[in-house]
Amino acid sequence: MFCWQDKRPIEKVGLYIPGGTAPLFSSVLMAEDRDTIFVVEHNIYKKISYFDNGVKKEVGFYNSDKQRVGVWISYHTNGEKSSEVFYKNDMKHGDWVFYDYEGRIKSRIQYYENKRVGTWVQYKEDGSVLSVRKY
Repeated sequence: MFCWQDKRPIEKVGLYIPGGTAPLFSSVLMAEDRDTIFVVEHNIYKKISYFDNGVKKEVGFYNSDKQRVGVWISYHTNGEKSSEVFYKNDMKHGDWVFYDYEGRIKSRIQYYENKRVGTWVQYKEDGSVLSVRKY
């Protein structure tokens, strides 16, 4: 979902702030989904979405061309991180790490402009290596 200029009358304005803490940014936009807000600063759109229980679901960034950029972090419903991935102009780029429900690393992979690169590693629950694949 993206927020862009749309010339029509405003019917309803709202802002969802979990825990009642106000962000200190230049502007905040409410998405159609009541559990998603966009924070706009310097032509970068920071998307923050929440589960119904108020726990953060995802945080990521879009550039002015509606492309994902930088770090995107997703969370499990218990608040533990589920993934940390990177984008460069909407392409998978850099280190990607996936976590289980208890915060243990499940896998580490790498991309370079949407191409699989480097060593991809999957881990067992105890942290030992389950598999390794090189690209």
